[in-house]
Amino acid sequence: MAALADGLEWQEFTSRRDMLAFHRTDPVPTLGLRGNGTRMERIHPRAMIRDAEWRRMRHAILRAHCVYFTGNSRRYVYDWGLMACGPASVTEAHPLCGPL
Repeated sequence: MAALADGLEWQEFTSRRDMLAFHRTDPVPTLGLRGNGTRMERIHPRAMIRDAEWRRMRHAILRAHCVYFTGNSRRYVYDWGLMACGPASVTEAHPLCGPL
């Protein structure tokens, strides 16, 4: 399992707007994992999608949560699709994901 690998560098994105996530919780010590510590970054779902989309979903907790792993309609430092399938590595494509 990758989460148990020695030397794992953990990048955690968190948002106060996501009611289904554990905002400000460091997953490495919470889950008892080995790793080089967690680099935590705060993001906002409103910056990821167009204004009209945000107005439709901002009060729907599950829809707002799904924004984090669906495609963005705006360019933003956090884009799950680019992180998982993009042409560059995460550390090359996103300034927030630099070395710990």
